Amino acid sequence: DLEGKIIVDELKQEVI
Repeated sequence: DLEGKIIVDELKQEVI
């Protein structure tokens, strides 16, 4: 799902 990918992207941005 595209939404799932966006959620993962946000989590990765938080890690940075």
